[in-house]
Amino acid sequence: MKQFSILTFNIRYGHAFNELVELIEKYKPDLVCVQEFRITEDEVAKLEETGLELADYSYSFFKFFYFFSVATFYNPKKLKHLNSEAVSLARGAYETFLFILRLGRTERTALNNQFKLKGEKTTFNICNVHLTPLYGTNKVRTKQLKKTLVYVDNHEPLPSIILGDFNYPYRRRDLEAIFRNTKFKEATNNVLYTYEHRWFGLIKAKVKLDYIWYRGMKRESCERLERKISDHYPVLSTFSI
Repeated sequence: MKQFSILTFNIRYGHAFNELVELIEKYKPDLVCVQEFRITEDEVAKLEETGLELADYSYSFFKFFYFFSVATFYNPKKLKHLNSEAVSLARGAYETFLFILRLGRTERTALNNQFKLKGEKTTFNICNVHLTPLYGTNKVRTKQLKKTLVYVDNHEPLPSIILGDFNYPYRRRDLEAIFRNTKFKEATNNVLYTYEHRWFGLIKAKVKLDYIWYRGMKRESCERLERKISDHYPVLSTFSI
């Protein structure tokens, strides 16, 4: 069995981009899944200077006059990228408003990429998600998540990882049940919280919004890393396959 490492990080509307670069240079993950990423030639080039390559990206939402995306980068010396596909997800009230405002140009998506470890035959999925934020409901997020799982299950029964910002702040058992029914395990079960923010500068909230779920492989390690700028913590995990 060979190992690979994967980092997931919501970079807070791109503000923590430089911190993302620092984390890549320090930990050298084989895969990087980013949420709230602004796709520009300069930022893609800067990440690729670390030795990674962009597998693909898909637009996730529109805010502050910018399109933000989920994006997946990989180490071409260790991994072979096979294909990618954006999965259109259910719209909540916020996405519906943006759909009207942008005349249909905005939709919430998940991004699935297939890879192989070089020298190995096994193909596996890496699905990068950013579900509707906290002004939406768990009902909408559940619909989005189930559509993602249907997509993964309707393809070949490959080893898979679904990770990213789930924005699922309460009724965590419902989230666990969804994955348990599809035989996914949680890699982040040792991580107590991944989001920290002070509301109105007074009330400090610590909740778990970011997850890594896996199937058909073995988790070797998982840890929450420190951050400076983003309200989300980056999470680094290692798997063997």
